[in-house]
Amino acid sequence: MFQRDLGIDLGTANILVYLKGEGIILNEPSVIAINDNGGIIAVGEEAKAMVGRTPGNISASRPLKDGVIADYETTVKMMKYFIDKSKKSRFFPSKPRVVVCAPTCVTSVQIRAYKNAAKQAGAKEVFIIEEPFAAAIGANLPVSEPVGSMVVDIGGGTTEVAIISLGAIVISETLKVGGDEMDRIIESYIKKKYNLLIGERTAAEMLHALGIVQGRGNGAFQPDETITREEFAKMLALASGMKTVNFDAQTFADVPRSSWSFPYIEQLAATGQIQGEDVQGLHYYYPNRNITRVEAAAIINRNKALTGAPIKDIFRDFKQIPDWGRDAVTQLWNDHWISGYEDGNFYPFRTLTRAEAAKLLANLPTQEK
Repeated sequence: MFQRDLGIDLGTANILVYLKGEGIILNEPSVIAINDNGGIIAVGEEAKAMVGRTPGNISASRPLKDGVIADYETTVKMMKYFIDKSKKSRFFPSKPRVVVCAPTCVTSVQIRAYKNAAKQAGAKEVFIIEEPFAAAIGANLPVSEPVGSMVVDIGGGTTEVAIISLGAIVISETLKVGGDEMDRIIESYIKKKYNLLIGERTAAEMLHALGIVQGRGNGAFQPDETITREEFAKMLALASGMKTVNFDAQTFADVPRSSWSFPYIEQLAATGQIQGEDVQGLHYYYPNRNITRVEAAAIINRNKALTGAPIKDIFRDFKQIPDWGRDAVTQLWNDHWISGYEDGNFYPFRTLTRAEAAKLLANLPTQEK
């Protein structure tokens, strides 16, 4: 690697850019805000501050999920922004060589997506390195020696475990569980033991105080991050204490059996708590879309089966709430499950944040269903 080459760690929550001789030069949230025309409004810290607060024509989201590219075009725009931002010196090459970290579980198709995205973003050459191997090098482990070194990389949604020896990964495993699940377990324990409801931020602070996990970047828990429809489905299933079972049938065309969210979504669909959309004879759930406040309200209301409150204009923008969501919003507001903003609006089409999801789901009684 020569002086002006870059190393990029594309994480679901944060993106880090390393420059040899200078160290980490950028460490910002992996969030980008774009308008309806595809134009970039903000990236990184500025975009993160907009999450959950954007008007209908602007979307602030994370283009990566579990460390893997979920939205290719948006990922290219975000990478280009950070590569361009790294070119502080006039001696910086117009097209640097780039090393990109990727999970060990990526497929050959996903690897091509990483390489193509980086090249479209302005890289001359792109090299892929597995995240556990990069972590081992960063920790000064003897990766080239004939001894075994174990790396356990705990992220928000996944945990990667790898054994490294003689300059290569001997064996690795990726688990679809990480810091988010630890937070949920702590919340559930505190609720059962002390009848006290805590949010995700408090759970994360407890984990940090116990030395179980450490924050990334600036150490923030990122409560303002958006949440997708499949993430919300998993959180709801776990918060409700549902037991996932094996399903032979596939309800939604865009949620295959190989998807990590399949058992959660199928369980909720089987109990009538989530619904999809019929398009040309196929049923779609749109798992990677960010869930809106009104969508979450409708799902929670089906879970709780709340009834009785008369539908009325409880928010200034109540008439903007779609017909299918008005009853749910009214019932949840009447039972003090949800609230509006200080300006008196509900903003039904704003994306739900992690903090808002935690507040909603913390009220659910954990029971076997």
